[in-house]
Order: sequence, then C-alpha cells, then structure tokens
Amino acid sequence: MMVEKPLRLRPARLGSRIFRALTETIPSAIFVYQDGRLQYVNPAAESITGYSREELLEMENPAGLIPPDHRQALARRIAALQPGGTERFEVPILARGGERWLEVVTSATSFAGRPAVLGAAIDITGRKLLESQLRQAQKMEALGRLAGGVAHDFNNILTVIAGYGQMLLSRLESDNPARADIEEVLKGAARAASLTGQLLAFSRRQPAQPRVLDLNALVSNMHRMLRRVISEDVRLETVLLPDIGRIKADPSQIEQVVLNLAVNARDAMPDGGCLTIETSGYQVREPSPHSPWNLAPGSYVLLTVTDTGRGMDAETQSHLFEPFFTTKEVGRGTGLGLSTVYGIVKQNGGDIQVTSAPGKGCRFQVLLPAVKAAADTEPASEQPRLWPVGDETILLAEDDRVLRAMLRGALEKQNYTVLEAASGDEALELARRHRGTVHLLITDLVMPGITGIELARRLSASRKSLKVLYITGYAEDAILLRGEQAPDNHLLHKPFTLPDFIRRVRDLLDTPAAGRVRTASAR
Repeated sequence: MMVEKPLRLRPARLGSRIFRALTETIPSAIFVYQDGRLQYVNPAAESITGYSREELLEMENPAGLIPPDHRQALARRIAALQPGGTERFEVPILARGGERWLEVVTSATSFAGRPAVLGAAIDITGRKLLESQLRQAQKMEALGRLAGGVAHDFNNILTVIAGYGQMLLSRLESDNPARADIEEVLKGAARAASLTGQLLAFSRRQPAQPRVLDLNALVSNMHRMLRRVISEDVRLETVLLPDIGRIKADPSQIEQVVLNLAVNARDAMPDGGCLTIETSGYQVREPSPHSPWNLAPGSYVLLTVTDTGRGMDAETQSHLFEPFFTTKEVGRGTGLGLSTVYGIVKQNGGDIQVTSAPGKGCRFQVLLPAVKAAADTEPASEQPRLWPVGDETILLAEDDRVLRAMLRGALEKQNYTVLEAASGDEALELARRHRGTVHLLITDLVMPGITGIELARRLSASRKSLKVLYITGYAEDAILLRGEQAPDNHLLHKPFTLPDFIRRVRDLLDTPAAGRVRTASAR
C-alpha cells in the first residue's frame, strides 16, 4: 500500500512571480495548512519559529507548536472557517528558544482542489510583554493606593495609642508595677508602626530621609548582621565591584531592601545553599520592548541577590510583590517583605526584576539611579532631653478627633494654651476671633476643605511672626511642602512619639530668635 507524501510545493506552484516575491520577502509569516500538515511556509516563518522550512514541512503534527491549553480553541477556529471568510486571533507558539506570541489572520481557501487554510502571522511578543507589564503596574498601583490609605489611617490610631501610653508612663514612678504593662503596650504599638511602615513603603508613601550613599560600604557594614540572620548552613558571598557610583536614598530603606532579599533567600534554602550579593554599575540604553527595565536611559547602580534555593514558577512570580502574598505556612510570615522592597525601589526611582524557575534558585536585580556626588557622612545622634514646657498659644488643626484630643492634652500638660480646630476653615475662624498672639500653628497637611498649606498661607498673611509645624503620614506631602520653602524640621511624620512631638514644638518656638528653653519633667 502506498502512503501519500505531503505536497512539497514551491512558491511558484502557488501563483505568479509576484506572489513569490511578496511571500519570500515580507516580515510576516505566510503558511498553507491542509490535511493536518503545513504545505508551505515562507522565510519569515522560519525566522519567527526558529525552525527551518524543511523541519516545518516534515512535521507530522504542526499543532505541537501550539501550547496544549490553546490547541482546542485553535482547532475550533479553523473548523469554523467558511469559504471566503477570515479569522483574526492571537495565539502563543512553542518556538525554538521559548514561547512567542503571534497575531494571526487565516482564511479558508482551496488548494490543489481540496480545502485548505491560508494564514499570515506577525510576531507580537514584544507588544504582549509590554501589555503584561502595564497590567502588572496598574495592579500594583491599585494595591499601593489601598495599602497606603489603610496605613495612613492606622498611623493616626497608633500615634494616639503611643501618645496616651507615653503620657501614662511619664506619671508613674520608676518602681510602679504598672509601668511594665504600659511598656508592653508601647512595644506593641511600635511593632504595629513597623508593619504600617512596610505598607507605606510598598505604596511609595513612606517618609524618607535620603542621603548620598556608597552602596558597597552599606553592604559591607551589613555583613555581620546578615551573617546572624541567615542560617549557618547558608554560605554568604559578596562581590562588590569598585567605582560603581553613588545612590541617593534613605540608608535605612536600602538596608531594609538588602535584609528582606537576604531573608527571602534564606527561606528558599531550608537545606542550606549559597547566598550571593553583588554590586556593579549599569547603563540603561534607549527603551526597547524586549528590555525588562522600565527606566529612563542613564547610569544606574545594580544590586543583585542570588540564591541556590528551590526557585519559583511563573504563577508565583506574578504575585511576588503583592502585599500579604506569601508561600510560607500560616503564622510564619506577613507577606510584606518583598512588597516592601518593591515600594522602596520604586519610591527611589529604580526598578526590580526577578529571574527564577523551580529547582533553579532565584535572582533579584535592583537598579537605582546613580548620582555624581560624594557620600554623605552619618549625622550625629541627638542626645535625649527632658520634655520642655512653655506658655505660648498654639492653634491645632487636625481632622482626626481622637488624635486631636490627644495632642491637645499633651500640649496643655506642658502649660501651652491650645486653640483646637477640626478643619482649616474652623482654624481660620478661631484665629479671627482670637485677639491675642498665636505663636505656632500645628496642622495636618491634608484635611477636608482647605489644606494645611493653604491654612498656613492665609494665617501668615495677617500674623507675620506665626510659625508652622506640619504633620502628615504621606511621603509625597513632603514634596508639596518643598514648594513652600519650609525647612525640613517644620514637618513631622506620623506615627511620631509624644516626646519627639513636644520637643519639636519647643524647638520651633525657640527659633529663629534664641529664646530661653524651659525644661521640666513631663507632668
């Protein structure tokens, strides 16, 4: 019995010289599919799939080029083709070298007297990558807004809890047994503040104090701490290239990035392995759809953290930077470690990429903009002082009722006269009715009605000596404040401690005039 061989048609058999010139030179893949075999492919099909023309024509089952979960849908499309009709769709193929996406147009036709499918396809892998990156960015942005809003509101509550706890503690003698209970309350508030700080970092709203840093020095200084964090059966290696440039960021944030990535690597190597931390310089060239970096061209510093652990699949990687996503057992992680890293990196104008596969370990790469400046020196730590008192009049504008009551109580205990307002408009009315001097305005930056900045602007127009202390829970509010040319010490970030708040008030009242600073134990 003779087995009919598939047709091996040259382009000339398909039509005129014009058809041959067209199909052999255009960048779109052209193919003829008939009786379960490819009867013709052009050079562009070879380029896109990575297979030669002979390999494609010899395939007994060209459907094997299609991922299994797409084959049935493609078969239905082809079967539904009517003579003279066309179908346009997108489909992935298993090309040599990896998966690629094609946009395909097919039409039903007759070939050698039998039904066939004539198709044209273009490679849209780059476009699909950009679409995926856009969807991921939009999802992360939405999650960031939600996380930032929750953290902001929770910070108000934490400031109240810590504030009242500190006031109670200040009234107790050192041997009072109730001190231990209150101190535990304050420790719990501090732990909760750390969690909200991670949420704010993810949402890129974490208050920061950026400085010019030497990343190599920072990683070197962390070596001992990292050695304590990772297991004894994990080998720690550092490869720090010289002359990589400086970065400008909050050192505590960058330390958190390194630490969180190291902890993630440790957890991926329960049976031991190798953790490698590398630094180098990096140049981002002109934007390309095939580049993983969503950054402007320029000089960057590259931090790479690699482990030899279990690795992860593509599904896990797609959720990796989402807050509260974790692959650990219940109770063994908050799911905020990598989302915090993501937020810090984005807040500092950088980008982060992950490369991993099951059983192949994991590599995180972080790019941060390089700056041409010498590294800043570490600021000297401030010596603790007693809670200062005063007799000035303070206008307090805060829309959170509980926080406002706590701040008013703390100020009045230090002998200040407090005018309390729940909004900017109410504060303006209080100031209009008050005949005496208002020495200091304490205002939330964002309130219903007019903002804290607008409130300060209007009051300062008629009260030239008025000083202002802004309080906020968002990092971007500090950017708004720079337009007002306000010094950094005029902004206090939530959650803050009550001693810091009272001292900041006194410092502002005592400057620029070198007034007498009155100090006494908090009452």
